[in-house]
Amino acid sequence: MCHNGTRFTEQPTVPHNQYIHQRRQGWYVRVTVPPTLRPVLGKAHVIRSLKTRDVETARMRRWGVLAQVNEWFSEVRSGGYKPLRSDLPRHASCTEGPSAPVRREQGRSQATTRPVAQTSNPADTSSAHPPAAVEPVSAPKAQPPTITNLMELWLKEAGENFTKQTAFQHKTAIDLFVASRKGSILVDTVSRRVAGDFISTVLLASERKPKTINRIISSLSSMWRWAVRRGLAADNPWTSQSVAPTRQSRLEKKRPYQPAELRKLLLSDPAMNVGCRYGGALRDLIRLGLLTGARINELCELRKADVDLANMTISIREGKTHNAVRTIPLHSSLSGFLKRRLESGDDEFVFAELTPGGPDGKRSWYASKRYTALRRAILGEDRAVDFHSFRRTFATYLEHASTMDSSINASVIAELMGHSKQTLALNLYSGGLKVEHLRGAIVMLDKVIEPEILKLLP
Repeated sequence: MCHNGTRFTEQPTVPHNQYIHQRRQGWYVRVTVPPTLRPVLGKAHVIRSLKTRDVETARMRRWGVLAQVNEWFSEVRSGGYKPLRSDLPRHASCTEGPSAPVRREQGRSQATTRPVAQTSNPADTSSAHPPAAVEPVSAPKAQPPTITNLMELWLKEAGENFTKQTAFQHKTAIDLFVASRKGSILVDTVSRRVAGDFISTVLLASERKPKTINRIISSLSSMWRWAVRRGLAADNPWTSQSVAPTRQSRLEKKRPYQPAELRKLLLSDPAMNVGCRYGGALRDLIRLGLLTGARINELCELRKADVDLANMTISIREGKTHNAVRTIPLHSSLSGFLKRRLESGDDEFVFAELTPGGPDGKRSWYASKRYTALRRAILGEDRAVDFHSFRRTFATYLEHASTMDSSINASVIAELMGHSKQTLALNLYSGGLKVEHLRGAIVMLDKVIEPEILKLLP
């Protein structure tokens, strides 16, 4: 509320009026100060006049003002800008909170108006010397944001919601599209036809696989969906633009390992193919993956404190989803090498020899690549299997075991795999099963795993 009791009149919340509000007959940008900057600035909002009464003009001018305010926020974050009231961006006014008083924008000022000619009768509006017209300082007529600007705003707002690797993939996809248009282009110029042309002439014309093409399209579509919600774009031209997989891609659908393939992998000496450093780790990771169904990064991130040999369990502290956090009972054949690893060295990790890598510093980064080399050396170029196929094989064995023991139900299998459960009551409200409920499924693996495979596990 202003000093004179006038309230801001907010327009209905629609995409076209994002960030702008009307006060009396003028339009203003109203930007929320990020929570991390509020203790420094002592402000909750920045309000800046757009110097116009026309809503269409206000919509165009807001981008330049938003850019200036965001740049000011960046200066404050870096510590290179002293947050004094006199240092605020020109024509900006701040509030101490959502309902605190704000400074009125004066209708005339020394900097923006000419002197008003005086008449003998102030009430005489028909004077030969009418008041001079007010000449407001024109804000720069900024165009809608470029795709690069939009991407920076999107990734900044997403923050920690994206891993570094995901953010990198999004940026790579968007940069590819911008490069195909020969430089920065405005968001409003991207129609469905432009999007389709990019897919046909750039993505499909390359040697990229359908999965890679669809990931690029998904990145672009994700950013545009965000832009539509924020009122920065009118629609999403990437909707329903994905490409169908090729016949070869359909034939390469991932699958579990066959017993003959497991036998070859368990009989192999990984050190002969990938070297001693990663050879020992892969030998143990193969067995852990097959008998726990855990993802490769979950296993590579295991700390010694996560392994309880007294109760024969491992604890997954974090994972791909909330449901990935779980405790898994261990098969008896895993105790030997786990005990050896717990007793060796002072490193906190079970697989101390692994080197973190990739954008997010994953300990599985190089281990996964070494396993691919091992699999190709032992099984050939079959792309239908990978390390994740041990997880598929574990799930297959559990399903077989469920036909022999009714206690191994869908909830037990989901909890062991770190998946959500089938019903809302179990998935949202239940505290989960006890380890004793899960241990029976692990014991039953001895009944369903092929005897020749069981002999090779210790």
